[in-house]
Amino acid sequence: METPDAIEKMAFENLKDARAILNNNRNSVRNARYLAGYSIELVLKSQIARTLNIPNLFSSNYKKHQQAFLIHDLYQLLFYSGLFVKFEDEKIMESKGEFIKDWSRIKAWNSSWRYSIDKCSEQTAREFINSCERLTKWIREN
Repeated sequence: METPDAIEKMAFENLKDARAILNNNRNSVRNARYLAGYSIELVLKSQIARTLNIPNLFSSNYKKHQQAFLIHDLYQLLFYSGLFVKFEDEKIMESKGEFIKDWSRIKAWNSSWRYSIDKCSEQTAREFINSCERLTKWIREN
C-alpha cells in the first residue's frame, strides 16, 4: 500500500466500501462515515508522496521524516500535500458553495471515530460520504 497509486486506490476502495456499508447495513452507519473520512486521509497521503516524489511513503528508508505524515489531522495533511493554497483559493472563489459545505463536514472527521459508540443518522453519513467523494475527486484532479 505504500506507493502513491496504491494509497490512492485504497482511498477509493474505502469510499466504495463506505457507500456499500451505508446502503446495505443501516446498523453500521457510523462505520461507513468513519471509513469515508479515512479515505480523505489516504488520498491526501498519496498526494504528499507525489508532491515529495517519494515512491514508497511508508518505507523504512524514510523513517526519519515520515513521522510528519503519520498523522490523522486532515488539515495538516492538506498542507503537506501541496494543495493548501489551491484549496484556500477554491474556498474563496466559491464563497459559500458546495466546496465549503463539503469541507465543513469533512474537517470534523477524527480517527477516534472508529472507537465511537455515538450514533450517526443515515442522512448525516450520506452527506458526509458525498462530500468525501467530491473532495477526493478534487484532490485527484489538482
